[in-house]
Amino acid sequence: MASALYEALPKDHVRFVRLLPGDDIVAKVETWPLEQAPAYTALSYMWGPAIYRDGRSPDAVYTITLNDRTFQVQENLHDALSCLVPQIRDSNMLLWVDAICINQDDVKERSVQILHMRYLYSHATQVYGWLGFPRDEMQATLAVDLMSDLLAALMERVAAVMSVEAAGSEHALDGTKMSTLIKDINVSFLEREDCEGWAGIHDLLSRPYWRRTWINQEVTGPAPTSIWCGSHKFDLDMVYATCCLGQHFPSLGKSSYPLDFIVESQALAMCLFRDPEAFGSSKRLVDLIELTRRTECSDPRDKVYAFLGLAIDFDASAIVSDYSKTVGDVYKDVVRFTLLQPQYGLSILNFVKHYVIADDNDVHCARPKIELPSWVPDFSRDIGRGTEPFDHLFADGSWAYKACGPYHEQNAEIDGIRLRINGVKIDEIAQISVPLKSLFWEGSPVNPNHENLEVFRSWAVHQSDSSYIGQTVDEVVRTTIVADVTVYPRRPGYAANWDLLETSNSSLTDQQLEYKDNMGRAISMVAPTRRLCTTATGRIGLVPPTAQVGDLLYVFLGGPMVYVLRPKRTGVFEFIGSSYIHGIMDGEIFEDHGINIMKKEAVVLE
Repeated sequence: MASALYEALPKDHVRFVRLLPGDDIVAKVETWPLEQAPAYTALSYMWGPAIYRDGRSPDAVYTITLNDRTFQVQENLHDALSCLVPQIRDSNMLLWVDAICINQDDVKERSVQILHMRYLYSHATQVYGWLGFPRDEMQATLAVDLMSDLLAALMERVAAVMSVEAAGSEHALDGTKMSTLIKDINVSFLEREDCEGWAGIHDLLSRPYWRRTWINQEVTGPAPTSIWCGSHKFDLDMVYATCCLGQHFPSLGKSSYPLDFIVESQALAMCLFRDPEAFGSSKRLVDLIELTRRTECSDPRDKVYAFLGLAIDFDASAIVSDYSKTVGDVYKDVVRFTLLQPQYGLSILNFVKHYVIADDNDVHCARPKIELPSWVPDFSRDIGRGTEPFDHLFADGSWAYKACGPYHEQNAEIDGIRLRINGVKIDEIAQISVPLKSLFWEGSPVNPNHENLEVFRSWAVHQSDSSYIGQTVDEVVRTTIVADVTVYPRRPGYAANWDLLETSNSSLTDQQLEYKDNMGRAISMVAPTRRLCTTATGRIGLVPPTAQVGDLLYVFLGGPMVYVLRPKRTGVFEFIGSSYIHGIMDGEIFEDHGINIMKKEAVVLE
């Protein structure tokens, strides 16, 4: 057994592999204090078989020699070692790779060592990411050359608009103003009639490696990182430049090779993790988990554990990686941890989504893959591309919504499968629309789909009863579909403009185009997949796609949103999700509508 190779690790120690001379892969294990390790290379790769297996036997067994014993490794790791070991050995560095340096048969050791992984990748002399061998050697060569040209074009533009010092800084390619920087780049010389280079990039950026949950911790730190596809090497700046320019200039691929694959690639999102400012305040544990819902891991507990070293709000005593726990208990730990943070209130409830989104944007109800109470988010589920949670923060860090008004202290208590909380019933859903589809054609935030636009407009026309004074129903709907918030930067007091959305871009000024683009992004973040609703008292709002007529609307003490509940039995409810109900998102329900806090009741969610 592999366990026979390992001795118990002292506290704060880790194992490394020293590669020995020879044509075969021969190594010995060394143990070092974590903070005293010599120069080493950390390897990032996918567990399991190789991507391309032509000519390989399904029964093949792959081994290396470790501490004079035969040690079995998985196929893809063997490929990586076969290709990269000579370079690591020639540099006289140690190697850290999880499958060898952690005793995978020891659950306790795995739980401890996982907490060191962020440190190990951040403090490595270099990090190697392994994609596997190329599908086509010539395409891979052309792909790397093209990515190098794209990076050069982007850096030339950056240097032209920034100081020489900033252009050469560590984060020259990072930040949220990249669209402004690159809009005037002359890319005509990069347009390739021969699409083999883009075909090679498609292969490189579409590999499952980029969808790994753990990649965000492994290759986004300060250590120099190289990505390898066989003997072809490139870096993350090249990936970032390719994704940015490919999205902004789809003509680069010519009509013979559409670049829509870039929108689907996880590579760009992964690159942005390197930037400490790219997500602003979105480095909370729950934000990191939510941003990576579409990533993949073999153990659903890793949807949480992979980010413990990245989250700015993480307290090592609050959540301890423990692979003896069930998945449900780990996800409840995240809820418990968030509820204990006074500044977050009940924001964790915004991440509960009991649905999945199909490729055609149809919404389907879906219970969790694992046994979970209705108030616990199923972080293991890829729900598809949809809207963001109602969790907006303004640029100054304040909350976008405060439906609870002055009653911002929550007293939620977890009791097994139950969440007990104080709340006030304020309304009931009376009418509801179909789940809204995207207002915009794929990849074009300023080119509306007029059929879907009509769904938004017609809802306003048919809602004659309204409880709003001083606003028409049309004005209320236009504000509701952006949830009263714009996105760049986020600020309140915002509404959609139907006429501007339907006006040809060629007829608009630069300022109008920017406003239209901002409006389009705001709608795309908020409305698709949700339903418009009218309440029993005439209010209008956006509710989860799983909401139904007759569902109840509650405000919870300490909760920024209005929450949709479905009665199960007296005093016990199923949690459906968060909602935006226009006109009561700043505590007006207590200040202007005569609801007395004394009407609060103890609500139990199951």
